Amino acid sequence: APYFRSGQDVEFWIEYEVYNKKIRELYFGLGIDKQSDQTRIAFLGNKITDEIIDPKKKMFKIKIKRLPLTAGSYSFTVLMYDENVEVLDWVQRAGIFTVEHGKFYKTNELPPQLEGCQLMDYTFIS
Repeated sequence: APYFRSGQDVEFWIEYEVYNKKIRELYFGLGIDKQSDQTRIAFLGNKITDEIIDPKKKMFKIKIKRLPLTAGSYSFTVLMYDENVEVLDWVQRAGIFTVEHGKFYKTNELPPQLEGCQLMDYTFIS
């Protein structure tokens, strides 16, 4: 399985094919789950970001800046639907990836494993 490091810029490359030539707008959702208990921790969608995927193309990338996940194993689900919200494909647990300890914070420290799996970009102000 592919692996990434916390804090690293990562890309998911999604290949697809649309057989219905009448579809004008294509939407994708990528759900990220903790592998251990399948808890959904994130959902990325181009409808949310108002970015349209061209149905004629066969591939797109999702770029995540500074991967905000702690070390562990994760799975992802891919959902594809059209402008009428008709589901064209839905692949649960389409793949697995591993995250290794990386440098998300300048201290190179990460929260304890039991304190969650998402990292946030924050500051304390006094």
